[in-house]
Amino acid sequence: MSTQTRRIQPYWTVDGDYVTLVDFALQVAPALDSEFKPPVIWSERTTETVPCERDVTCFAYGDAERGVSVHHTTHHDPKASSDARDEVLVACFGLPKGISLELRAVRSENGQRFIEIQVAGSDNAVNSILERFDSHFERERSPDSADVSRLIETARAATRLQAWRVAETSALEVLKREEQNSEALMYLGLVKAAQGFGPEGENLLLASLTFNPRDHNAYYNLGVLALQQGRCIFASDAFRHGLTIDPGNHQLLFQLGRALERLGMMKEAFESYQQALLHRPDPDQDWKLTGTDFAEESRSAIERLQDTSGSKMSDSEKHCCTD
Repeated sequence: MSTQTRRIQPYWTVDGDYVTLVDFALQVAPALDSEFKPPVIWSERTTETVPCERDVTCFAYGDAERGVSVHHTTHHDPKASSDARDEVLVACFGLPKGISLELRAVRSENGQRFIEIQVAGSDNAVNSILERFDSHFERERSPDSADVSRLIETARAATRLQAWRVAETSALEVLKREEQNSEALMYLGLVKAAQGFGPEGENLLLASLTFNPRDHNAYYNLGVLALQQGRCIFASDAFRHGLTIDPGNHQLLFQLGRALERLGMMKEAFESYQQALLHRPDPDQDWKLTGTDFAEESRSAIERLQDTSGSKMSDSEKHCCTD
């Protein structure tokens, strides 16, 4: 077991950016504890104010047993035209005793921001997380508030965390500067669909594919949206288009299996689930979020189809599915 701290400075982002930190914490925490899978729930926000000194806003992602807490502190300077200091502290809770993970992003009075991680756990897990921290945050950044790549990254993270307001704001900021940015259109489409505006969301996803027809992620999201609406033929077509771009995509293969199963194409669905297992993320590297892991769901689907249709697998296929 070890405890280590790492800092990167300068780190460019905007004041109060908690989404990027929470998203990273959720990516790497399973390396410390494989059971760390908080539900997608955001708590209410509470704010404590000390007049002329600071505001502290607190909230959390997850439930009472396991999740990520957020403390955003804004330090005021009555003599200055802007806030003197901005600090975001993100910490995982519900980890086993002796294991911890904290991230801080701090802009000091001189305006230079740093990001810092403190992690405690097994040596292998700690070293792996620090390597991921370096590769994720130690990149050339521009302090320009119009940094499109930063805004896209924030929209991506916010979408994964279902922080819809942040995702929408970030995507719209990108589109003010680049009207044809396909990623921003895709994230905005996901936000609209999640908020109950399905047709508008679908149109935005289609628009994103107009500007980048090789984006398998857009096909994936378009298919999932259609599948949620019961439009299984359209969904299967979208997933198949995505697979022409990325034939071994685990997530697309699983979702195609779902669509085919609903269409009554059991043999094809069975084969798609098997392929999803074959191309599933490496279990030892799953915490790096190579993609959502549908391995367990694929196994369950295969067992279900075997039980209902009497489908048989070869010895090699059985080994693939239980490996």
